[in-house]
Amino acid sequence: KGLLRSRLLLPSVSSSGARHGCSSSTVKRAPFLNDASSPLDLLYTKGLSHSVYEKGRFLNPWKSYRKHSAYKIMKYFMTTPKPKLPSLESSNQHIHQSENPFQFQNLPPNSDQNSNSNTNSNSNSNSTLSLPTSWQHRGGRVQATWIGHASFLVHLPNGLNFLTDPVFSHRVSPLSFAGPSRISRLSLTPSHLPPIDFIFITHNHYDHLDSSVVSHYQNSVVWFVPKGLKSWFNKRNIQSVIEMDWYESQTFQIQKQDDQKLNDQKLNDQKLNDQKLNEQKLNEEKLNDDKEDVMVTCVPVQHWSRRGVLDQNKTLWCGWAIRTLKGEKVNVAFLGDTGYCEVFEEIGKYLGPFDCSFIPIGAYHPRELFEGQHIDSIQAVDIHQALKSRKSVAMHWGTFVLTGEPVLEPVELLKSEVEKRGLKKDEFTAMKIGETRVFHTAEEIN
Repeated sequence: KGLLRSRLLLPSVSSSGARHGCSSSTVKRAPFLNDASSPLDLLYTKGLSHSVYEKGRFLNPWKSYRKHSAYKIMKYFMTTPKPKLPSLESSNQHIHQSENPFQFQNLPPNSDQNSNSNTNSNSNSNSTLSLPTSWQHRGGRVQATWIGHASFLVHLPNGLNFLTDPVFSHRVSPLSFAGPSRISRLSLTPSHLPPIDFIFITHNHYDHLDSSVVSHYQNSVVWFVPKGLKSWFNKRNIQSVIEMDWYESQTFQIQKQDDQKLNDQKLNDQKLNDQKLNEQKLNEEKLNDDKEDVMVTCVPVQHWSRRGVLDQNKTLWCGWAIRTLKGEKVNVAFLGDTGYCEVFEEIGKYLGPFDCSFIPIGAYHPRELFEGQHIDSIQAVDIHQALKSRKSVAMHWGTFVLTGEPVLEPVELLKSEVEKRGLKKDEFTAMKIGETRVFHTAEEIN
């Protein structure tokens, strides 16, 4: 159920029950969508940022990135008390969609040693959820549900559903007994979600790559990962993986299908006369003609990677841009983790404007330690404007305590900065965990 099938990418995945047929081209350099005269091979001559790989490790190419010693960072965490958690009343007001989402269940810890755990094992199927009653075609709109931290469920007008950096585990650490744990209640689990087509992973840190989620979805989805991370999935028998470098893109032709209708037709084939069979073939041909092109582009961000003790920066880090090219056009950006650098002007110029962008705002204090890898709320607004984003949603806050700022401070600073710059109140906002919002595209408004 919910498989996205590609003859080139997923030859081993059964087509039975597939929601979408998908044919794809090979990975190529991203076309510069705002400059039709630019050929695809002008990445370097245009002076755009490209990944740097030296002595077996990736590097940030910008001067704005500063690396600190592991000793200095460990000393900070060992000697600095954790920020005080907000009260239950304050959490319900600012973080959670409702006062009584069902209580978080102890899911398997997010560690590679527990990668065979099933994220459905402790789900509560009778709980009241904030998912929309129908995830169906609603015109030129993007629907997004915040699961928490950097995890979103996003629905595109052409029927595609995808997840971003999905994490459902209680602890984001290689250890089951230590490391950052969830401070807010988990409102959704994979069993509550609609069928998923794509999952986007930005890097391999434990708060962005949950091995139990990988075990749950396995080859039933297409995984988009940055360069070097595919082998981690392959070791877990996950083959439906597309690995991409900065500014590489993949274009798909999506064939929308109605699973239940097609299954019912197959069951009734024996009872249909010749005339009805001909009508069925005509209906299937109409479905085959209903296609939408989707382009996925890997975009640069300033961060780093590490999953184990000796693998720092052996895999790349990235953000993602998802654009529909036919029908009702939608352009979405997801940045994962990033420090501030000049690259966002570049992304906005060549891949923008965006209808909706998901931008981190938390895990930034103290600035002298974390400014190279995490932006604060003020820089997040800078990025929102650089991307030429119509609407932006804050993420990477209110779920795990990773650094020293008060839990609610990122949202308070964001509201203040939006007001200070004279932006519309709904132009860059924070969602509540479990909340679903509908974003209108520029094309629909026009």
